[in-house]
Amino acid sequence: PGGPSKPAVLPSKKGYNRFTWDFKRDPLPAVEKVFVLGGLDGSIVGPGDYQLRLTLENETAETSVSILPLPNIEATKADYEEQQNMLKTIEATVIEIHTAV
Repeated sequence: PGGPSKPAVLPSKKGYNRFTWDFKRDPLPAVEKVFVLGGLDGSIVGPGDYQLRLTLENETAETSVSILPLPNIEATKADYEEQQNMLKTIEATVIEIHTAV
């Protein structure tokens, strides 16, 4: 909390390794010696279709996923789009501020 999250790392040991996406966008950039209440995690993506890509050196694996809306929330597709546009605008503003410091 208050600082950048550790980057997600997939273990490199032999055998089955698992990586779980938390449905969040990339974290926001940190400002040195600045505490941010709530942390710098990216926002959660909205319902929709996404392409996931895992890359190791020159090898890339891709897959498609669909994130469904929560059944207990009454919102239209337009509501989700408006929410996501607002979140992206806020994140872009924070990134602009953090990189200007």
